[in-house]
Amino acid sequence: MQKTTAAFLFALLLTLSSHCYSQSGVPFLQISPYTETNGMGTASVANRTDDPCAAMVNPAQLGMMSQTNFFSSGYNSSDWLPSFQITDLKYSTYAVNAGISLDRIFEHAPPVSIGIGYSRVHLNLGTFILVSEMGPDEIGRYDAWESSDQYSLGVGYDFGINVSAGITVKYVHSNLAPLHPGGIAVPQESPTIWMPNLNQFGKATLYDYGLLVSVPIVKIVSGISNESFDIGPGVAPYADMTFGLSRSNLGQASISYQFTPQGDLLPRTARTGLGFDMGLRVNRGDLLWTPLSFKWTIEASDLLIDNQRQYQSGIGDINFFDEVVLGKTNAETMKGKGWEVNFMEIGAIRRGVFVEDPHHGDRHFTSWGWGIKFSGIPRLLRVLDVPIPTTGAIGFIINHIDISYNRSEWSTSDRSSPLDGTIFNSINLRIMN
Repeated sequence: MQKTTAAFLFALLLTLSSHCYSQSGVPFLQISPYTETNGMGTASVANRTDDPCAAMVNPAQLGMMSQTNFFSSGYNSSDWLPSFQITDLKYSTYAVNAGISLDRIFEHAPPVSIGIGYSRVHLNLGTFILVSEMGPDEIGRYDAWESSDQYSLGVGYDFGINVSAGITVKYVHSNLAPLHPGGIAVPQESPTIWMPNLNQFGKATLYDYGLLVSVPIVKIVSGISNESFDIGPGVAPYADMTFGLSRSNLGQASISYQFTPQGDLLPRTARTGLGFDMGLRVNRGDLLWTPLSFKWTIEASDLLIDNQRQYQSGIGDINFFDEVVLGKTNAETMKGKGWEVNFMEIGAIRRGVFVEDPHHGDRHFTSWGWGIKFSGIPRLLRVLDVPIPTTGAIGFIINHIDISYNRSEWSTSDRSSPLDGTIFNSINLRIMN
């Protein structure tokens, strides 16, 4: 296990706050939480997806996921900030969701879907050495970490245009250095520099809310014109546009530690964006298969803290039309955008970019990623008229269980950046309707 000291802990937190993330308490809440979106420049608020951890950015995702998923679970992990070469510095997220679509269960029910979920974020900061006030002898060790436990609810309604709203309640814990009577934490290399033994534990109760709207453009145009756009028997193009909005880490005004009794502001964040999903779909009775699709998404986000260290309302300094629609830059906000190409619902490749003003955090990186899914294989076999079981336990596993794996990586032009070379991995499980 990597052995570190309190001096490094504070240096690390300073780095997280001033270089990697805009200044606020518990900056780990600003890390993008799942691998799929981390391959697309972290743009996620308007990217409709079946990734179980997507509700951690926009809880409205749960309402739409529940239209097709009974259950989903996902785990993401990363050796965080690898340039520090600290083996204990690890970031992970986990989510488990369950949902129902009422019209699939009850004959005359409205097209309403309801989803609930639990998720957890954990940042392990490593093991620290505690030494005696009387000398450099080690008297103990402690583990430093930060975590957030989150409970989400999402409700969706499909009236031709698909609308979903969601809310998340989260319980945040920051454990930087517990009290230890008679001991203090000191740098190993400078034993004459003493650090006071303080209770560096903070907690906060926060909430997020979000909105997601999906507009099936081709379907609407086809209905208005009363014309079919089929390009072959059961094969038709589709094009959907999505709008997403979320506000995160609301509620409690600050998080306090014993060494900062006045409290640190929390990273309240607003995100808004657009996404486009287009491709070809094959419809054969109860089989709906997408052999080729292309997704593109863009979002602007803002830490809702102004220059006077006061919270902003609404979406802060974001100008939706200029930044999201026209793609212009804004020194006061952050910009992420990316794309994904999906082949036969089996393999996907992703690219993206994230940009932040040099005077407001200076994060900037390009991203790439890929993913594979099990569920596209039986669909492909059915399209090719290969006989596969459709009933019984084997048939249920083949047609209703999906296991997927994703990987993404960030790279920067400045190879000394702590974000350069950060790799994310995830594995997900879904039980589909």
